[in-house]
Amino acid sequence: MKKVLPIKPFTRPVQGTVQLPGSKSLTNRALILAALSEGTVRLEHTLFSEDTRIMITALRRLGFVVKDNETAGTVEIVGRGGIIPIAKADIEVGNAGTAARFLPALLSLSERGTYTVDGSKAMRRRPIKGLLDALTALGARVVYNGEPGYFPFTLHTQGLQGDSVELDASASSQILSALCMVAPHIRPERSENPPFTITLQGETVSKPFVRMTLEVLRQFGREN
Repeated sequence: MKKVLPIKPFTRPVQGTVQLPGSKSLTNRALILAALSEGTVRLEHTLFSEDTRIMITALRRLGFVVKDNETAGTVEIVGRGGIIPIAKADIEVGNAGTAARFLPALLSLSERGTYTVDGSKAMRRRPIKGLLDALTALGARVVYNGEPGYFPFTLHTQGLQGDSVELDASASSQILSALCMVAPHIRPERSENPPFTITLQGETVSKPFVRMTLEVLRQFGREN
């Protein structure tokens, strides 16, 4: 039996108010940058979803003070200016792509950290090698606990240092975004403090998401 769905035409202009939901992509970028800031940062109109809850849980596990109010749509984070409060932790990223790429870059800023990072079965098939190769070139040490180039792995960190790095972000723009967000906290090798330079090996996908990252960095006072 066929179902009939009647569609009534508009006979007058439509009026009403629509409140758009927040964005998990924006929210997780803002959560990382808030944690990297100095002092308390309040985020409004945040989206609470599986991906953003994974990020909030990970930040708390790393020792950041995070107060969230889902009803009000707000999150307050006490930023530590590039310091990771807890030096050893197991981090679960589930199937959250932004958390999977952004968190390893954040973790690598720790001066003496040991962090095991794992995800869902599906996440274990998603590439992370381009980012980890770049972090290794800047001072991190990676031990793969399964197939090389994929989750799970353990990061041994001593902070990031360098003036430039080559990056293969062809698999995901999140790899480039992750490095862009921590770039202001990478120690320069030369005393004159040159701007940090990222050279792409080939192209990256989803360029609008990279532009989103650069805009959020600008809003946090980080000039590109």
